[in-house]
Amino acid sequence: MIEISENGKQVTVRLPEEFTYRIYREFRNVYVNRSDDIIYTIDFVRVISMDSSALGMLLLMHEHCKSNRSRIRLVNCSSRVAGMLSYSSVGSMFTLG
Repeated sequence: MIEISENGKQVTVRLPEEFTYRIYREFRNVYVNRSDDIIYTIDFVRVISMDSSALGMLLLMHEHCKSNRSRIRLVNCSSRVAGMLSYSSVGSMFTLG
């Protein structure tokens, strides 16, 4: 289950241990009906596995956020997750922190 915390225009999304297609709707609902100029922080601290659909979900979020001037930061990525992001070139689309 995704945990969400909000502070004005900042939204932090803490992902579950498995970042997979199972959470597609929940993940999409985080950003789809929000206002412009949001800063999203996607926290991977609990993620131990992710699949290719997770990369797709990040790409969809990225496209949505480009259209409404929002930004996305990916934080607390394990070396395994960072490697997947780098290998797929998805990581270059985000601020890693």
